[in-house]
Amino acid sequence: MINSILNSKIFIFILTLGISLFFFGFWGNMETGEMLSKTWQDLLYSTRDETGNKIEDVVIVAVDEPSFNQIGQKWPWPRQMHATIVDNLSRAGAKAIVFDMLFPEPSTNSEDDLLFATAIRNAGNVALGIFSSQTQRKEYVQSIIVDPITTLKKAAAVTGYVNHFPDNDGIVRYGYKLLDNIPSLAHAGYMTAFPEDAECQACAENTFLIDFEPDISRIPIISYYQVLNNYASEESFKDKIVFVGLGSNIKVDAQGAVDAFPTPFFRFKKEMMYGVVVHANALITLLNGCRLQIIDTPILLLLFFPLSLLPFLVRKRPMILTLIGGGSIITLGVFSMALFNTKGMIIDIMPTVFALSSNTLFLGLNEFRKSHKERKFIKQAFSNYVSSDIVKLIIDNPSALSLGGEKKEITVLFVDINGFTTVSEALDPEQLVSVLNNYFSGVTNVVLENKGTLDKYIGDAVMAFFGAPIHFDDHAQKACATAITLNSKLNNPENESNPELVFKGITLGVNSGHMVVGNIGSEERFDYTVIGDAVNLASRLEALNKVYKTNIIIGENTKKQLDSNSFLTRELDFVKVKGKHQAISIYELLENTEENREKIVTPFSRGLEAYRNKNWKLAEEIFCSIQINGLPDGPSSVFQDRCRFFAENPPSEDWDMIWEMKTK
Repeated sequence: MINSILNSKIFIFILTLGISLFFFGFWGNMETGEMLSKTWQDLLYSTRDETGNKIEDVVIVAVDEPSFNQIGQKWPWPRQMHATIVDNLSRAGAKAIVFDMLFPEPSTNSEDDLLFATAIRNAGNVALGIFSSQTQRKEYVQSIIVDPITTLKKAAAVTGYVNHFPDNDGIVRYGYKLLDNIPSLAHAGYMTAFPEDAECQACAENTFLIDFEPDISRIPIISYYQVLNNYASEESFKDKIVFVGLGSNIKVDAQGAVDAFPTPFFRFKKEMMYGVVVHANALITLLNGCRLQIIDTPILLLLFFPLSLLPFLVRKRPMILTLIGGGSIITLGVFSMALFNTKGMIIDIMPTVFALSSNTLFLGLNEFRKSHKERKFIKQAFSNYVSSDIVKLIIDNPSALSLGGEKKEITVLFVDINGFTTVSEALDPEQLVSVLNNYFSGVTNVVLENKGTLDKYIGDAVMAFFGAPIHFDDHAQKACATAITLNSKLNNPENESNPELVFKGITLGVNSGHMVVGNIGSEERFDYTVIGDAVNLASRLEALNKVYKTNIIIGENTKKQLDSNSFLTRELDFVKVKGKHQAISIYELLENTEENREKIVTPFSRGLEAYRNKNWKLAEEIFCSIQINGLPDGPSSVFQDRCRFFAENPPSEDWDMIWEMKTK
């Protein structure tokens, strides 16, 4: 009853609805939700190349490193230098001159203050900075305003706050026009330049999003020393609002702080922005009508909330569920970026994104849970009489249970016990079964470790194949790696002296080619197996080990797929096996050691070349010289006999070098 309710369509929909309600109703008010929404907002800033704002009316005169180098004095500089700056800018026709600096104390030389005040008064369009400091006391908040000295304040056209007020995450995103009826420095510059529109009617709200320029090099920035020494063209400042401020990483106050702030670009680019550049961006925003707006209307809720429930409709189709969930999120992101770049609209898509992704994940996991239960049932039902790979194939594709097959290029491996008939006659049935079970277990484990599929046990032989039902390109390498491992374990010379082993070795045949693989049998009972000429040839190759006195023989198709750096082979012969009309090259697979290469493969190749050139005496001498651990090499002894035979019975002139097998 409970499982039925938990799996019911209504219950799943209620949970999906609850997830959406959480993200749309509560998540945005949580610290994490607010942080991620601001992160998306910052990403919008970072993805555009330019704002499209008119910026040609603003110029920055920066107190930068070149100015420090040229002037050669420590900060603060004499105010008579600022007076010269004001005079030069005023003479050039600057519409407003805005100092992003504080002058709270008189100069050591009072004459400097008088010169600076006179220059400010004569210009008539200079705005100076003030600073607001708030300190939390025990029962109240203490506010302190740092003004310019009286002489300078009276001379200035207006004063404005230099303060920037970051959000909770420390990033400056907003500007303001007035604070306690005192303008910000950016607004002070606007008021000075446009006294007829001192309230900046184009920006209705007092607080506004600063439309930061992604590439600050688009804002004209001129070094302080160039203006001081009249190096800059007067046309650069005519009818412009000019900010004068610190544009240097040199620490200029007692606390050792740099006048730079994190902006929306900081989160992704880790770049701070100088305070004077922030003020300039704020003024540019005012000049362009404060175009950035955060859009939060009920219409968006009516549009986005149903979208977050869309995964419920396709929950039973995992691929479509993933596409709908991921596609909707991508579409939302593209839609939001397009609105931001073209209309300056900021839409908080984070509640929708997380509602969509959470519902997609929840519904996907729920369907996976149900599917897993079904898979478990199928596995329990079939695993007792088919291999685990076949079970997986049935689970993934139930239609595979029907009769039929497909043609694939795979590799087949045959393993056989040497002298099994003699062994079986010496053991009683119980012992024989125990021996075979241990042998089959060992072979099977190695096959499965190399991604092989066990086909069948044929008496004392084992048949396995690689590359089906799950296809992989290196099936030949996997089969040969299996053969090398089995040969190392079961043909170890130490086995000869081990009384617990009742058989003393195995032979293996490996062949690759196109074979028919699939369920073969009757409608009531069938096996997943392989058939074809390539399979029969693998069996013949295994039998040829007795002829050539070898352990592993592989076909030429398998040899072509092996990496010569990883596998060592020697060509044995060019043969035509029983029942076949076409001859093939066969190879012995050896352990990849330098000793085998030098003492077996290289001399045998020379001997084989002499043999094929009908130089029987030289070939016999070479083959006779090849030994393994002081014993004659099996294939070499076979070819010694052949050389003697051909020496007495020379082949015809058109000899094709084919050795035809008369038996299987």
